[in-house]
Amino acid sequence: MYRSEETGGEIRLDADGKFSATDITEGEVEGRGSADPVDFGGQWNVTPGNFVYLQVKDAEFSDIQLYTEGPKKVYLHPDPDGPVTLTLTKVAAP
Repeated sequence: MYRSEETGGEIRLDADGKFSATDITEGEVEGRGSADPVDFGGQWNVTPGNFVYLQVKDAEFSDIQLYTEGPKKVYLHPDPDGPVTLTLTKVAAP
């Protein structure tokens, strides 16, 4: 599980290939949009690059690239010309 110390948002990657996200905003996912936190989930896949591909199910936004920065840090960076929108650090699952 990865959590933002700043916002409390979390992304959990389960061993069965499913993921869940809580308290993540549309603005953090897409770089624009609502600042209201939402919960969503779907399937995740490792890619040959430096990101995990999150296939979102039943949400109002598109699939997500969750970039990796070592084994303990991931981040959302929806606009390559813009800033990172959310950084999450690995924490023990409850």
